Amino acid sequence: ERWRALERVFARWAGRALVVVVSCVSLAIGWAIIAHTSAVACGDRRLLRAVSVALTVAILFNVFWNYVHAAARPAGSTASLPLPRRARSTRDRSPDPFPAGGNRAPDPEVSRRAFEGCRLCVPCGRAKPPGAHHCRTCGVCVQAMDHHCPFLGNCVGADNVRHFILFTGYVSIGNAWGLCTAWACARACVSVYPLRSHRPSAGSRATAASSGA
Repeated sequence: ERWRALERVFARWAGRALVVVVSCVSLAIGWAIIAHTSAVACGDRRLLRAVSVALTVAILFNVFWNYVHAAARPAGSTASLPLPRRARSTRDRSPDPFPAGGNRAPDPEVSRRAFEGCRLCVPCGRAKPPGAHHCRTCGVCVQAMDHHCPFLGNCVGADNVRHFILFTGYVSIGNAWGLCTAWACARACVSVYPLRSHRPSAGSRATAASSGA
């Protein structure tokens, strides 16, 4: 139990560090496109450069907007579900997963089918609905859990999966846009500074031979 707690703390802090790394890398790429590649690729065409900068800023805004919501928003807590009357704690190692008075005998204010299809999550002591899973890193049950994303420092579940999908989509769009601007920048550089062959011409060879003689 002690090692699990240390593992959970380490995973949380590592996730926060990855969040900082992802944010810094995204900002660095966006700044490189705005300050360097767009300026070289567009040259003196101010309107084209303004469109390029506006598109880059729009992509960055959507990337960070969805990233912050996916990382900071709860993934889908099961805290709103009613508690069993006598949920087993983590110290209780009895072989019966549903102790007497558990899900089989809910409180009077709970409807008869409140726990239909649910299982008992032993670490949480709560009813776990279908599709929910217990995340050992976060220490909670998440509804419609997909996975625990280390780059978010959070689980991907029912309440933030939309922002996660949009985040990955805008990141893909941003990568494609960065490659396009880099290709345009390379073409502009080649047109301004054409590549020259290092093979000496016939005239230069003749001149070198005469000078050597």
